[in-house]
Amino acid sequence: MKKFRFPLEKLLEYRDHVEQNEMVALGRIHARRRELLSKLQDVRDLRVHYETDRKHKCEIGAKNSELILIDGYLEQLRQRSEQLQMALFQCDREVERQTAILLEATKNKNALEKLEDQYATAYRREELKENETFIEEFVGNVHSINPPGIG
Repeated sequence: MKKFRFPLEKLLEYRDHVEQNEMVALGRIHARRRELLSKLQDVRDLRVHYETDRKHKCEIGAKNSELILIDGYLEQLRQRSEQLQMALFQCDREVERQTAILLEATKNKNALEKLEDQYATAYRREELKENETFIEEFVGNVHSINPPGIG
């Protein structure tokens, strides 16, 4: 009997390739998300630092021009924080979208793998039947050449 060959092997390989590409894409989005979170934390840390600095300068009686300068920088940090939060929100949406795409690709590949298993099981059953038939014919031929009791 011929060696087992799944007739849709190329399609299965393609779907596996698609699944791997979608995993890589999701990994990139997660990396971007981690980067955004890091940047957001840096901006928050800067805001805390400059708010503390401003409070300290108010206590020691700093010039209004210094306080105005710090306030302007704090406003820039607030705006940057909002931009990063918006980018993070969009990134979270991309994660959801890409996760759905990956899930679909995985389902498609799994369906073909299940079909391949069914083909392989049927092939093994057929192979067993052929082997049994061969053995029965072989034993039958041996008995017909040398009938039992003659020897």
